[in-house]
Amino acid sequence: PESLLLPYQKTMLHMIRKNKLCFFLCSRQVGKSFLVGYAAVESCWTKPNSKVVILSSGERASLEVLEKCKRIAKIFKVAFADTVANLDIEITASEVRFSNGSKIITLPSGDPDRIRGFSPAITIADEFSTQQDQSRFYASVFPFVTSPFGGDKKLVIVGTPLGSTNMFWRLWTEK
Repeated sequence: PESLLLPYQKTMLHMIRKNKLCFFLCSRQVGKSFLVGYAAVESCWTKPNSKVVILSSGERASLEVLEKCKRIAKIFKVAFADTVANLDIEITASEVRFSNGSKIITLPSGDPDRIRGFSPAITIADEFSTQQDQSRFYASVFPFVTSPFGGDKKLVIVGTPLGSTNMFWRLWTEK
């Protein structure tokens, strides 16, 4: 399935695999949501009982990322159909579930307080620069990756530049 990715997406995927915290600054319509969907499916496919939460700025964006995850999961299903790595997938309105106990949840994250309480293996903030209150949002998701409980955790923040005075810009430019 990795042949679906463009060279820069493969580089981003490698970075997600190797790092606990990733920031990606991308232009519009270059396939960043497809890439995060791919990373979510790959993680769930290869790591039993893991949870991936993809947070988008609104319901429409959340459903769009979920559609990408569904398509990618179906591609994985076909690609691994005749192998021991084959999994069953169940698709609902807000999740993709795998027979190994893993699942992908997509949520609109307009209210940062609503996303507290999750303990995902990977938290993906898609289009972070469009979040209404980026500082509160970041404060609510950063503990996901710093918690010592539940194994290795990752936080992936993806966005398009929308000026130089927001939290996304500061995270990208400041050490």
